[in-house]
Amino acid sequence: MGALLHFKAAASNRAHVLRATALLAARLPPVRRRLAAALAGLSPATAHPARRIHGGQRAPDVPLLTILPGAPDRLFEALRDGRHVHLTPPCGTPDPRAAALDHPLTTVRSAAYRRPCLVRPDGHFL
Repeated sequence: MGALLHFKAAASNRAHVLRATALLAARLPPVRRRLAAALAGLSPATAHPARRIHGGQRAPDVPLLTILPGAPDRLFEALRDGRHVHLTPPCGTPDPRAAALDHPLTTVRSAAYRRPCLVRPDGHFL
């Protein structure tokens, strides 16, 4: 907190120019998304589902491909029943770890990922 107060109260012209530039950059949409993800406690990797998946990382709420009426349309809707969710790509093969899982499992398809993945009931990747 002290560094922020020092930055605001700096008397030099360079500090004022740096502060004005930082405030202008914070208005750009990519910077705003990154700041919003950081303030929400999400890493930048969880803000974009196309990036690499790591175990224990929070899964974003991605749209699901549904055929049946009443089926969940989003990942977080599929997680509401307290079961693991097996996300598979539209034309992909299932995750081999899904067959070895002893927990109840819901399998859904999503175009957000190119590889199959497992999501725990708490919303984190397995």
